[in-house]
Amino acid sequence: MPEWRIVDDVFVPEYVKTIQLNVNDPAKLLKEMPDILIEVFRRTGPDVFEDSMKWDVVGEAAEFYGSWRIRDTKDVRTTMWGTIVVQGKQGIIKMEPSEEDPSKFEPKIIKHGSITIWLRGTMTTKIPFTTPIDKSIAWAYMYLFYAERKREYMVKAKEHFDRFENVIREKFGITTTTHSRLTE
Repeated sequence: MPEWRIVDDVFVPEYVKTIQLNVNDPAKLLKEMPDILIEVFRRTGPDVFEDSMKWDVVGEAAEFYGSWRIRDTKDVRTTMWGTIVVQGKQGIIKMEPSEEDPSKFEPKIIKHGSITIWLRGTMTTKIPFTTPIDKSIAWAYMYLFYAERKREYMVKAKEHFDRFENVIREKFGITTTTHSRLTE
């Protein structure tokens, strides 16, 4: 059955939203991410997908990478997909004098590090049709009645992503909050 598939970006005009933080123990975000997504987007476990998690512990600092997707089904026609990518490093090893013998040096791991988070949201709407008459009725319905509903979904998705950013900042003790431009 043919269908229209309309994909809208949540962060119009940007493609992605980038958050860069210098924090203490940034790798703890990898462990807490599924719970944060479930809490912020008010979804259940099957709607959160962990796509990738990688670590590189060779070198002075441990580098990490993780990516998740979240599915938020709005109604029969529209689904919001959020993609969250986290990349960072922590645990710089410094050589410091030993407490027992100041002439000897011991390695000390510092958990401070940096983290970059990329957020991308898309709203996908599928409208099926079978005949040219169905297609014209579906087009009229989409642009005359359903467009306002889609705008509401976009505003709500933007608010969820802003809330996600605020929760991340709270986890690391940063007090700056973000508000949606669409609802002000």
